[in-house]
Amino acid sequence: LKFIKVDAVEFISEVRRRVESGRYEKNDLESLSQVVLEGLSSLQSEVVTPEILAALFEKGSKAYPKEGDFFERLGDCRCYAKEYAKAVPAYQEVLRLRKKNGKKKSNMMMQVTTLGPPSHRHPEKEKSLDLSQPVLAKMAYAYLAEGREADAVKAVEQFLIDFPGAENITEASVAYKLLKMDQRILPLKRTLFLEQVKDDQRIGWGDPALETGFDLIELYKKAQMYIEAYLVAGLLENRMSEEINPDHRKRLDKYREELRAKVTQDNLIEEFLTMLFDPISQEQKSLIDDLVEKMDADEIMMRDEAFEALRKMSIAVSPYLAAQIEGQSVEVSSRLKEILVAHAEKALRKKFQNP
Repeated sequence: LKFIKVDAVEFISEVRRRVESGRYEKNDLESLSQVVLEGLSSLQSEVVTPEILAALFEKGSKAYPKEGDFFERLGDCRCYAKEYAKAVPAYQEVLRLRKKNGKKKSNMMMQVTTLGPPSHRHPEKEKSLDLSQPVLAKMAYAYLAEGREADAVKAVEQFLIDFPGAENITEASVAYKLLKMDQRILPLKRTLFLEQVKDDQRIGWGDPALETGFDLIELYKKAQMYIEAYLVAGLLENRMSEEINPDHRKRLDKYREELRAKVTQDNLIEEFLTMLFDPISQEQKSLIDDLVEKMDADEIMMRDEAFEALRKMSIAVSPYLAAQIEGQSVEVSSRLKEILVAHAEKALRKKFQNP
C-alpha cells in the first residue's frame, strides 16, 4: 500500500464496501488479512474499528469456510474488540481445519517475547497481543482474558494430542509461556532439543538446536537444575563449527563459564554415582588398589602409566574408584577425580539424551 501510495484506511473502506455489497472476491479478503496482520493496532479509527473488521472476516469465513486465515483474522479482530468469548471459537476453527487438512504446524512467526498476558486491571496492556504469534497462543490469550485459565491449559494439552511431534512443541511452548507454566515448557523444549541434536546435517550457521538449547539452558537455570544446563551446554559445544554465528559462540562461552562456577567436579561425581553400576570382581578391586598406590610413586612414568590404566577401565569401576579418593595426596585425588568426571560427563550426557 505504501508503494502504490494508497492509504490503509481507504483500502479497508473499499474492501468493506465490496464485502457489504456482496461483490467481492477471495483475494480482497486475503489482502485485507495481510493489512490487518501487519498493522491492526495502528488502524484504530472511527472508520476502521476491530468490530467492523470482525464483521468483514465473519462474512468472509462463511463464504470461504476452508480458509483458516480468515478465521484467524476474525479471532484477532475479536480480541482487539475485547470480545474474547467470540474469539475463542474462531481460533478453534483454525486448529480444526489444520487437523482436518493434515497440516502439522502454523506458518505464523513465533516470537515468544512480545505476547504478554491480558490484564483486567490495566486494559491498555491488552494491546500487547502480537498477531504474529501462533494461533494456540492467541487462543490461550483469549481464554485468559475471559478468566478461563483451566480451559486454556486444556486447549494446550489437547493441541499436543492432536498435533504430536517436535515441530509443534514450539507453538505449545509459546502458549505455556503465556500461561506462566515454565514447568510444562521444560520437558517440551527438552524433547524438541533432543530431536534436533540427532540431525547432524543441520550443524552450522542455521542450526535450530542452538536456539532451542539456549532456551533450555535458561529454563534449567531458572529451575536451578544446573547439572542439566551444564549437559545441554556440552551437547551444544559438540555442534559448534567454524561456520557458526559468532554471537552464538559468544553466548555459549558465557553460559559455559557461568555453569562451570555452578557445577563443580564434586557435583558431577555425586550425581553420577547415583546411577546403577555393574558389580566388579575382587581381582579388579585389587588391581585398582595397586594402580592407585602407583599413582603416588616417585617416578613420573610409573604415575602416568597407572593413571592411564585406570582411565581405560570400564565405567563400572567408578564407585570403587571414588571410594579411594579420601586420604590420598592432592595429586592423586585430583587425577582420580579427573577420571571420574570424564566418566560422569559421558554417562550423564547419555542418560540425558536417553531418558
